[in-house]
Amino acid sequence: MKYKKERIIIVKCPLSSEDLREMPFLRKICFFKKHDIKDAIAKVEKNQDIENTTGVWALFGKKEDCDEWVCLEVGSSKDIKKEIIGDLKLMISKIEIMSKSSAFHKNVFEALAYVDRQSFKYRKIYETYDDFYWSEIDIEKYICGKDSNKYDKINFTEVSFAYETQALFWNPAPATDKNREKEILNWIKGRDGKRE
Repeated sequence: MKYKKERIIIVKCPLSSEDLREMPFLRKICFFKKHDIKDAIAKVEKNQDIENTTGVWALFGKKEDCDEWVCLEVGSSKDIKKEIIGDLKLMISKIEIMSKSSAFHKNVFEALAYVDRQSFKYRKIYETYDDFYWSEIDIEKYICGKDSNKYDKINFTEVSFAYETQALFWNPAPATDKNREKEILNWIKGRDGKRE
């Protein structure tokens, strides 16, 4: 799959390793094998290129017995580095009991930690896949020539990329003043003649 700058790019998964490397709008944040996750966390923590960066990222995974990469998740963040470090840590999190305090007293009660949806999702990703490729999406290169219906570029890029790749674990975030992911998804599906 060869890419040209002036061409509208449509991404379909699964992808070969070569296809993944050739996408002009993806910038590698980290690549790691399952057993190297602690090194990956350290490398991302030291990565100055994504320090305080607002943007869109994509996580791809590959099973050991397969040559094809699958887009697992797409996200947008005001601080990509902080979010990815948190997600990497969730991949190896374990459910535990933690002591909780109140405003006036220490160790008032106990609660389970890491039992939220995000924790379960990233543990499942880590359990299922063997190789991981986390990348930042260059928004301007990705949306070049695409009709974004005047939606916010960050939200549009996240939703469009997740839709094109059929990202396995992606769901639109709840609607807020600035986040209209569900609305964008419905617009893209309508444009493509697909409905829920």
